[in-house]
Amino acid sequence: MTGLKRVGAAALGAVMILYAAAPGGVAEASTKSDKVLKKKADAVAVDYAKSGNIDPVTYGLYDIDSDGTKELFVLYGENDVTCRIFRYDTKSKKAKAVKTLKEVNFVKKSGKGKLVVTSGQISDTEKITYYTYKGDTLRSTAVYTYNTAKSVYKKNGKKISAAAYKKVQKSADGLKAVSISKYSKAGEAARQSTIIGLQFEQLLQQASLSGVFAEGTPNNGYNVRLEKYDPKSGEYEFTDGYTVARGDLPTKALLGKFDLYNMALLDTEEYVSGHYGTEEIIAVTSLRFSNAGVILDGFEFPHDAFSEEVDPMGFELRGEYTFSDMSDLSKAEFFYRARSVDGSAPGEWIPIARYLFGRM
Repeated sequence: MTGLKRVGAAALGAVMILYAAAPGGVAEASTKSDKVLKKKADAVAVDYAKSGNIDPVTYGLYDIDSDGTKELFVLYGENDVTCRIFRYDTKSKKAKAVKTLKEVNFVKKSGKGKLVVTSGQISDTEKITYYTYKGDTLRSTAVYTYNTAKSVYKKNGKKISAAAYKKVQKSADGLKAVSISKYSKAGEAARQSTIIGLQFEQLLQQASLSGVFAEGTPNNGYNVRLEKYDPKSGEYEFTDGYTVARGDLPTKALLGKFDLYNMALLDTEEYVSGHYGTEEIIAVTSLRFSNAGVILDGFEFPHDAFSEEVDPMGFELRGEYTFSDMSDLSKAEFFYRARSVDGSAPGEWIPIARYLFGRM
């Protein structure tokens, strides 16, 4: 969960851009275009996360040609950093792709309608490319390269001296970076969902009792409380619980009864999604129906769902797991509902029981 790194991201977001106030009509148009471009940033970030990527996506708006309408820069990639540039199309009122830049180190301002991009993160060739933005097209006007393996310097494919290259490099280093440091809320939610999907079992194991006590006597005490939901009163009622004092270990019987990970509640063929807040992750997963009796010993489903006369697969189960501070399991809640029949809407999720966990 920690240690995610993206080369160049901090540098790209190091310099903030200040926008001058525009006349009323231009400002209104810019606001509309900004909203469209921000939605595009959300879409790119969500798609990137849903493709299994867990590194963050950032974006920024910058008016390359000073025409009153900003362009969108979206940055992603842990090692091979990609920067995608979009513009606002006034006819379709949609975001249109302008350019995709690869192995990006810096995107810098170089005057009206101009950008300088330094690249070459993972290859043996450093590159400084000068671009001109005109007619909704970003065209390279000069490309300087330095092959670090062969110590060869070139401009537009022709050899130049090291001094000539270093002069261009010094000039590029002195330019201000375009700020591409904003995070898409939708993208961050999707990214956290992907992280949970990739690491949920590991996270649950570490947070559950098997992980807490895996390395011997814990430094802190631990308690678990099981409460079952009473549909008549609409409230949870205490059913069972235990407390392990600091320096003690739980018995095998307690581990077997309360350790959610070892009870194998996950149905890994189903879905995992998540929500990330400032302090909590809530992971949602379907459960193996065969485990319901283990999880909820003594619970009776309506219509005798566990009886031989009724097909138990007419119901579906869901578990919601709340992790505090990205690691400590604080709550596990379980629900059931009737499955949809012949295309009808499924039933409402009804609470069954919950486990409350706490460290002391």
